[in-house]
Amino acid sequence: MIKEPTVYFDIKLDKETNPNAVWIETSVKDDIIGFHVQHGDAYDVACIDLGIRVELPSVSSFNTLNVEMTSNDIIVEGELEFMTDFQLTTVIGNVMLQNASANSVVMQTSHGNIQGYFHQLATSLSANTDYGHIDLDIASILQGNKATSELKASAISGNIRMNLPKSFYSYFDLTSYSRMPTISPENLPEVHLEATQNKKHLIGSYGKSAGNKAILSTDIGNAQIRYVM
Repeated sequence: MIKEPTVYFDIKLDKETNPNAVWIETSVKDDIIGFHVQHGDAYDVACIDLGIRVELPSVSSFNTLNVEMTSNDIIVEGELEFMTDFQLTTVIGNVMLQNASANSVVMQTSHGNIQGYFHQLATSLSANTDYGHIDLDIASILQGNKATSELKASAISGNIRMNLPKSFYSYFDLTSYSRMPTISPENLPEVHLEATQNKKHLIGSYGKSAGNKAILSTDIGNAQIRYVM
């Protein structure tokens, strides 16, 4: 059992003849602990392979989680709860989130895919990638989830797919400049489409209430919402 937050660093060097070329410096300010990977001037940073694993007690609730990387995948696993928000950001790499929850969730990367599996809906959920696909599965949320949510996903080049439960009555706005956006299954009686002159833009509502919002936008790729019965 994990009793307290723990950070593990897995550092691999291509030149094992100088194991002291890389080291970790720790800084503490108020309730924030910072870890900084340092290396000597004679060592090329491109020759460092760094893996970071953060273990958190699953029985505890934390206020926020903010992970920022440059060229690493970010994976969050386990039913972790954050009181306010968490943000997962990488420049080159994939972002994957499974069953963690917070009031506000942000997942973003420039070059990589985004996958999110949720059992609770956030009040605000945002997923953004420039070049990559986005796959968000919210179909298995708990029945007691009553939050009004705004879900946003955007890509420049990539497909966007969002699975929603049949109970998620919402306003939807789907845009794709290369293909026709879709709502599935087709011909759902609860789906009400609004008139639009642009076939690449699909707007409307699902169900009785439009308090929730689902907004998907991609330049090149598919934009699809699937209501899971």
